[in-house]
Amino acid sequence: MRLVIALLSLVLLLRAEDENPDWVKKLSDDNATIRKKAAENLGRLRPVPEGALDALSKALTDADVAVRRAVARSIGRLGEEGRPAAAPLAHAILDADAEVRANAAEALGRIGPDMQAILPELMAALTTVDLDPAVRASAADAFGAIGGPSKAGMPSLLAALQDKEPLVRERVARALYAMGADAVDAIPALTAALGDTSKDVRAACAIALGAAGPEAARAVPDLAKALGDSEESVRAAAANGLSALGPDAGEAVPRLVEALKDPSWQVRAAAATAVGAVGPDSADAIGSLAKLLKDADNNVRIATINALEKLGPKVRGVVPALVEALGDAFPYLRVHAARTLAKLGPDAKEAVPTLERLQQDLDEEVRTAAREALGAIKKE
Repeated sequence: MRLVIALLSLVLLLRAEDENPDWVKKLSDDNATIRKKAAENLGRLRPVPEGALDALSKALTDADVAVRRAVARSIGRLGEEGRPAAAPLAHAILDADAEVRANAAEALGRIGPDMQAILPELMAALTTVDLDPAVRASAADAFGAIGGPSKAGMPSLLAALQDKEPLVRERVARALYAMGADAVDAIPALTAALGDTSKDVRAACAIALGAAGPEAARAVPDLAKALGDSEESVRAAAANGLSALGPDAGEAVPRLVEALKDPSWQVRAAAATAVGAVGPDSADAIGSLAKLLKDADNNVRIATINALEKLGPKVRGVVPALVEALGDAFPYLRVHAARTLAKLGPDAKEAVPTLERLQQDLDEEVRTAAREALGAIKKE
């Protein structure tokens, strides 16, 4: 009987250990599959088990790549609690495996590290030309993931924007985009890079300039020029950059109006959005925009009606085009055409007959928008 009780106790003990395993200990197991599972679980457990962060930090150098990937990912899941692992994560940017590097870069962004603690390692990884270009690119990704605080590494980022590898230059531009207005010191370099030999770099720089805040208004002439780039991705990015600058990009309106006729629907849609964001007073510009309500591409028509709605009372001169849009086959267009007309009040009275018919529309949202528009237009 005593033997049975002893065996039963042992089974219960083993089951309890199975249900509540010591994942910190298992991170040192001889079996890589178990170490990987331990790493994954340590990133999920709350509160974080004692000794987990030290164990995870050491495991960033595990011999098994799947374990290292899981470890970097899990440290990122810890958020601010993972900050003590910032230095090992920064070192992991040099890992031979691309996924480990990517996970480490993302984790650095999530934990919000003290930049001074990891800056030397990241700067070295970014600017050491003997390193694999993919490693330098991952270092740029880390700066981007961290965001604003990365401005401490601006000298290295600006140097890397001249890297011989297009991949690195593009990722640096994307990192500067992620920094937003904190990348203000990079505006001249980003503007110059709009002439880069790589289309991907040119596009990334255009987007980054749009995110750099009001100071980037000085780059408007160059962004407007980029609307004529030979690559559609760059033209679309230039329009998006101008859109982000809003009214500060007013001098680009003539070039944006030209871009409304671009053969690429992506460029036309981006240009339409930009015209709405810039908010021109020119009747000709608004008239050119309204013509895209007949575009064959749904995406372009959507961008156009959104832009016109944003312009509000400025669209008084294109009421006929808006009335025609009330008959678009796409419900979204009918809804937003009605809402745009509602903003014009009595000035849109010629839309009344069509709006009244729309109260019988099969789409409930269209019927509601038509009813509200009629109320606004007939309001004394």
